[in-house]
Amino acid sequence: MRMRVDFSSSSEDEEFTGHGYTIDLNANGCQIETATVLPPGRYLTLRFYEANTHHAVQVELARVRWAEGRHFGVEFIHRDAKTHAYFDRVSPPQLMSGPSGAVDVALTIMVVEDNPDEMLLYSKVLSSGGHKVLQAAGSIEAMKLCVTQPAIDLALVDVVLTVPVFRLQDQAAQFHRVNGPQLVRDIVAVRKRIHVLFMSSLNHAQLKDHGVVLGASSFLQKPFSKDQLLSSIATTLEQPPLVWTPPPPTKPDSIRWKD
Repeated sequence: MRMRVDFSSSSEDEEFTGHGYTIDLNANGCQIETATVLPPGRYLTLRFYEANTHHAVQVELARVRWAEGRHFGVEFIHRDAKTHAYFDRVSPPQLMSGPSGAVDVALTIMVVEDNPDEMLLYSKVLSSGGHKVLQAAGSIEAMKLCVTQPAIDLALVDVVLTVPVFRLQDQAAQFHRVNGPQLVRDIVAVRKRIHVLFMSSLNHAQLKDHGVVLGASSFLQKPFSKDQLLSSIATTLEQPPLVWTPPPPTKPDSIRWKD
């Protein structure tokens, strides 16, 4: 179904708007034909218009997955139930296709897991699904990937990571050994926005002690099956990513004069 679409994006660095026409529109995403050049990884707000109407159907958050010439493909990340039902009605659900017509579902997923056997298992499951897997055995390895890798779509993070007890921390080191929740805060500060899925075998009370509140954070209970892992990743991607919020500026101490 071909529809006019307006798209916009804003960040600390720039703000822009553009328009184009949809190709292969479905409930999961679409191709857009436009004269505006957008890089992969850009987050957008989309407004779709049916012919002969000014009423817009809005997708609150979408991500540019690929770009080629005058076309780019977007994945719908966050839209309300009414919008989802609308796209289901006007176009049959299918996977978003790439510029050559191939199915474009590949993600770059960073797995942070200190158990080698579990790391191997998760990596095999994700790789078999066509995803690129970045392996990090702990927080230091994860942070090094965050500052060197151009794209990370999602971080799959174990809540409890091995933190050496008897090893003195080098205060001058760039990164330190920390557990999952603190690592995620550090990741968001570097990447600015990223999808995160926590995993753990801890119970609810133990998770709360570690700073993970169920319902507020995407979470997968260990042990889990292949289908549960892939389903949880899909659900996490449908939600808005974690976004870095700069701390409020500190006010200088007021000067008090004494008589």
